[in-house]
Amino acid sequence: MPRVATTKYTVASARKSDGSPARTFAVGSQTSCVIGVRKPEAQIFRVTLNRAGVAADEAVHIGDNPEADVVGAQGVGMRAAHYTAGFRRPSAEADMVIPDLASLATEVFRIAPGKADG
Repeated sequence: MPRVATTKYTVASARKSDGSPARTFAVGSQTSCVIGVRKPEAQIFRVTLNRAGVAADEAVHIGDNPEADVVGAQGVGMRAAHYTAGFRRPSAEADMVIPDLASLATEVFRIAPGKADG
């Protein structure tokens, strides 16, 4: 099952038997004031992954800041989704662009089809 990790919350997604996205749910929460560092510092991403029990190559970080979210997550081996909310200029470095949260699960499964089983 692919995982989606952010430093504010970590979510896991599940698929229906036909392969379509079923749901996304929160499994953890991390904040810079608790961890003691802010994005794009690698430590905040590593702590989040460790607490969620997810390897960097199984995770996608979602955020709206190209430097802190995209570059920071990619620096520790995570894929990075740039959430543009339909009006921000998309990051050219992002692994995917999420224009609205309704498209999140579909986009995550698009980049990790082999890990969707399970």
